[in-house]
Formats: sequence, structure tokens, C-alpha cells
Amino acid sequence: ITGIMEKLEPGFLPFPIFNQVARLVVMAIIDVVPVRKGLGGGVEVLLTQREESDPLWPSMWHNPGTVVRATDQDGSYKDAFERILKDELGIVAFEQLELNFVTDLFHHTRRGAEATHIYWLELTEEPRIGTFFDVHKLPDNTIETHIQIIQAATEAFQKAKAI
Repeated sequence: ITGIMEKLEPGFLPFPIFNQVARLVVMAIIDVVPVRKGLGGGVEVLLTQREESDPLWPSMWHNPGTVVRATDQDGSYKDAFERILKDELGIVAFEQLELNFVTDLFHHTRRGAEATHIYWLELTEEPRIGTFFDVHKLPDNTIETHIQIIQAATEAFQKAKAI
């Protein structure tokens, strides 16, 4: 097995290999919870829905996130944030967006153990991807571990914005 692993390059791994590695080690995750003040004054979160063919969470709603890769540069998570904003939210001009750190969470998911860094991001424009939901009326098929992430982020957003 060591010989096979030595042939792999750092960075994006084929899913079957990634899935087995994730089962064995703690994965560093960046989760971003896009939020906004709703028309009724409450808080809304933007969620995206996984593909029906997703092997772990088919058709389930989740907040955007990514695994920190060995090829990501520097310690600012810039590459991870860029993947989330571009690939998951379709936001191209993101240099002016302010990502707000909430907390770290160590938890277990269907994939394995994760050390998650949680951020909230206030959106003032309608994104091209995803759907906004009232934080108190999340879809029943929201990924269970993301509910805790969403709650922590929206509480921090409410505190910062005095909502």
C-alpha cells in the first residue's frame, strides 16, 4: 500500500481514495455560511443541494464548504475560500467580500472526523446558485452536521449585526 500511496500527488484525490483517507484521518474543512437579513427581519441562510448521485449525502441541502488541500498555499485559506466562492456559489468578484470567522468545530460526519473552521459571509445580492431559507425553517433533508454549523454562524451574524 505504501508504494501505491507514494505515487499519488498532493491535492485533489480521486473520490474512492479520498473517501478511504477521510475515514482514517481528521480532515481540515472550511465551511462558509452565506447569510442575509430577510424581508421580515429574520436571518436567512443560503444552502445548495447536492447531486442526487452524491455517494454520501444524495439530494441533501448544505452550506458551502471544502476540504483544505495539501496544495493550498499559505495559511490564510485563500485557495479554499476561492474554491467555495467560485465553484459552489458562482461568485467571481469576491475580493471585497468579508469572511467572518465564527469558531472551530471538531465533529464526526458520514465521511469521517472533521476539524471544521466556520465562517459567515453576508450576501447583499442574489447569488446565481443556491436557495435562501429562514434559519428556523431549514429543509428536512439538510445535512445533519451542517445544522450545528448553520446555528453557530447565524448566531454570530446576529450578534455582529445586532439583529
